[in-house]
Amino acid sequence: LNDNNVIFDSSIGTVYGGRFQYVRLSSGSTTPALGQLVFWDVTVAVNLYQVTTLETGTTPGAQFMAGIVLNPAWTAGYYSYIQVYGLVDVKFRAALTQAPAGVGVAVYAAAAGAGVDNGLADVLNSADPATFSDVNLMANRYLGTAWELPVNGSTTLVFLNPRNIRG
Repeated sequence: LNDNNVIFDSSIGTVYGGRFQYVRLSSGSTTPALGQLVFWDVTVAVNLYQVTTLETGTTPGAQFMAGIVLNPAWTAGYYSYIQVYGLVDVKFRAALTQAPAGVGVAVYAAAAGAGVDNGLADVLNSADPATFSDVNLMANRYLGTAWELPVNGSTTLVFLNPRNIRG
């Protein structure tokens, strides 16, 4: 830790100041990527603080975001830390829904379901009027604000807003 509240670990890169949570990765989860979203596992007791890489535990999907993966070597069934608030590197889907307007754009869970974009982030930049159901999904999938310009398939700094924090 240094005066800027930043830690550097060569296996994961920079970990910025923020809030972190110690959670268990469900035994059915795949090994997550650095910057991937994990979701609260709604199939187990709440006091287990268990997360999953599957965003399909709710309908519609990606509704119970827990935080961002900091440990790319995390093994299913074991505990590790996720970041739930503050600056963190977030992994974006291979093809963003829209080209971001610039730094400061809102970041959302892509909610792409199973496959290569599962648990990744996305941006929306549409001039079309949103329907009420769109706004509901956006509110539930909102992660925070892009600190850097998101690019297709990138890992980009995002300022996570405090939501879904447990404990």
